Amino acid sequence: MKSINFDNPLLLLVFIPMVILTVIPYVLAIKRGTRAKAPKISLCLHLLISVIITLALAGLSTTTVMTETNVYVVADVSYSSMGSLDRIDEYIDEIKDNLPKNSKLGVVCFAKDYVVHTDLGNEITSVKNATVDSSATDIASALDFTSTLFDNDVIKRIVLITDGKATDNDGTARLINSIESLYSQGVTIDAIYLDNNLSADAKEIQVSGVEFTESTYLFRESVSNILVQSSYETQAIVELYKNNVLLSQKAITVNQGYNIVNFPLYTQSEGVYDYTVKIQADEDESPLNNEYSFTQEISGKVKVLLITSIQSDEDKVKEMYGDGAEIVSYINNPNIPTTVEELCQYDEIILSSIDIRNLNNVTSFIDSLQ
Repeated sequence: MKSINFDNPLLLLVFIPMVILTVIPYVLAIKRGTRAKAPKISLCLHLLISVIITLALAGLSTTTVMTETNVYVVADVSYSSMGSLDRIDEYIDEIKDNLPKNSKLGVVCFAKDYVVHTDLGNEITSVKNATVDSSATDIASALDFTSTLFDNDVIKRIVLITDGKATDNDGTARLINSIESLYSQGVTIDAIYLDNNLSADAKEIQVSGVEFTESTYLFRESVSNILVQSSYETQAIVELYKNNVLLSQKAITVNQGYNIVNFPLYTQSEGVYDYTVKIQADEDESPLNNEYSFTQEISGKVKVLLITSIQSDEDKVKEMYGDGAEIVSYINNPNIPTTVEELCQYDEIILSSIDIRNLNNVTSFIDSLQ
């Protein structure tokens, strides 16, 4: 809805004398028997100019008033929230019952991916029926997707329901960027926290997360640190699968609270590998949250630039990296790469036993490193 406003409405009265001064010459011209079109055209132009001047003096402004509200519930239905789906439905019903007038409600369900579960204004259905990959949690991507769904010229709101456990290593940074972007687009965000921690009065065990390096190099040692949370002390079997094939298995004693289990990851060939962690324990009352999936990329040998004045340093670096590195050495050679383009070819740069003042274009080299 648009409204018209004037800063100084009294100045609209200026239009009256302006019309009089415009019309009088036209009337006098008619009395003299002038039949030409020029006076009529002149009258119309002067009246138009009078209207424009009057509106400008009065400070005309128009305001678009947004009276419709679009609300999207962005619901976390990942593996860690499987035990809370009924509670999520209750939250959505409560939000629906408290919507302001002239509002539409939609639901986006997310986990590793996302889907519009209920279109704006349609009948709400249970999030238990959502068809998403529940093996991971990507909050930032779900918010970015939801920001594209709003109608134009409406009040925009998002209600995020999640336990906040993003499985992406950069999940927190990406989430902050997404929220800042939404605010810049005029989208208001509210959040409802799902407490999916284990109950003290229940015997339950779960994989709460995995720490690992998303991308690493060929033959480089890589370890996954698996976070296991348990409400009781028990014996458990933890298994690590690579591309659905069992890679490693451990029998462990799980203490009440948080536990860390380490598994080496495969780095013997290039590629993208999908891993799944599974845990089994006696007396575990719920199989929910007993699996966790993640992906690692092996991107080839690390390329190393060695700048040194000692020949033996090259042998030491080769011994240190083994077969997992391609080493380019500048030994007592001042003509080293100095530009950003040249240095970007290397993953790591080693300076050893060298006085950089003796290098050519050392200023450019340092600037390019920065």
